[in-house]
Amino acid sequence: MYQNDFKQAEKHLTAALAQSAPDNPQRATYLNNLATVYNRLGDYGQSLKYSLEALKRQNNSRNPLTLASVYNNIGLAYAGLEDHSSALMYQEKALQLHQDTLPVDHPDFAASLNNIGMAYAQQGKQDSALEYLKRALVIREKLYHENHPSIVTSCNNIGGLFSAKGNYDEALKYLYRAVSIGETVLPKGHPDLAAAYGNLGAAYEMQNRNLEALDFYKKAVVAIQVGSSENRTQLANYLALAAFVNAKLSNFAEAIQFMRQAIDCIQDSLPEDHPVLTNYQKYLDAFERIQQSSGEFGAIYRSSQTEANAE
Repeated sequence: MYQNDFKQAEKHLTAALAQSAPDNPQRATYLNNLATVYNRLGDYGQSLKYSLEALKRQNNSRNPLTLASVYNNIGLAYAGLEDHSSALMYQEKALQLHQDTLPVDHPDFAASLNNIGMAYAQQGKQDSALEYLKRALVIREKLYHENHPSIVTSCNNIGGLFSAKGNYDEALKYLYRAVSIGETVLPKGHPDLAAAYGNLGAAYEMQNRNLEALDFYKKAVVAIQVGSSENRTQLANYLALAAFVNAKLSNFAEAIQFMRQAIDCIQDSLPEDHPVLTNYQKYLDAFERIQQSSGEFGAIYRSSQTEANAE
């Protein structure tokens, strides 16, 4: 689903929730589905609110898979809010229910393994993260063989983790696999494809292969722009990364252009003193000063050369 699809889902679920009676057993489903939608929209505070309310109604549920879904949403919301210990705790609760009720080759079991892997990654526990992420990938490969969006997700997560560990050969292997499959099975504007491009950009940037990094950051920007106008924070992030790489390449005119676009993306949704916005503005000011200084130096140099030729 694209972001606009999730906005439509939010609208319909909110209406259904408002129209349902307080004792309607379907309310728990509406609440949990709203939590899922808000997680995908990146509104983790709202997701946590609705998933915790769903949990109150599901604690006495006889359906462990429904309860596991609620735990999963709570874990994802806490991860988005950067409370990684709480995220891991709820993901482990979901995994335990899946282990007790599902075959080991079930897609929901693989999803739980993946989510725990990402929770460990966010805590900096890279070896534990890789163990879970690779287990999830093995299951998904058995289920779907090669061309499936879940394979894209797994390869992207594993590649990003190898990149963080400094193992760039392994990182590039998994990330190119994610891109190759993603370009086949996902729409051009899908967020997982944008993430794979972004991770490739980061892997190249860490190796000071800045031209290749810039190419993939630009692809990530285009993918998000094609997919939706809603995901402004992620778009701003990739625009800023493109600005930084351009600055490394001394392309300050391009750096200024990308950083201005990054600021435009988020300035209406963040307070003026938000650290992200102030950092972007700080870098923009620095890029403009450097460009101005370079221009002044160039003018002085050209003037001196003209005078020398006149003599």
